[in-house]
Amino acid sequence: MTSLTKSINQAIRVNLTRRGMSQQQLSAQTGIGFDYISKHINGHRVWSIEDIDKIAKTFEMEGAAELLASAKDEQRLAA
Repeated sequence: MTSLTKSINQAIRVNLTRRGMSQQQLSAQTGIGFDYISKHINGHRVWSIEDIDKIAKTFEMEGAAELLASAKDEQRLAA
């Protein structure tokens, strides 16, 4: 798993926590299957840009670019 993938997963986790949202709720709101989300967040798969975009919009972000920027911020904080 790349450091960017780890950062994306961390950014998703942080946003879920900030919003008091579960992976199941994320699944329901995005239309992405729960098992699919779980495998991705746990690092067993790599996200598609379309999925990142759906998740970002669920988090009331402009789209994938904003979630990726958030992930890069998480990366910098971890360094």
